[in-house]
Amino acid sequence: MENEKIIEITARTLGLDPKGISARTRLYEDLGADSLTVCRIVIETEETFDVALDMEQFTSDATVGDLAGAVLAARFSQ
Repeated sequence: MENEKIIEITARTLGLDPKGISARTRLYEDLGADSLTVCRIVIETEETFDVALDMEQFTSDATVGDLAGAVLAARFSQ
């Protein structure tokens, strides 16, 4: 569930077709996102799932799956 919703958020933010995005898709390299765009994706993800995420964990090689994993980890730590 998290992957699908995060893919939807990512696609909408970047103006892309969600069919071209998977859990293995890299935010920066594959999608061409810059740090501000990734920040927007993370903020919308935080609001959607009601969690707090650490932006520092989303480095240049971060994937959509990494973001979903961070959401799961944040939910379990609450």
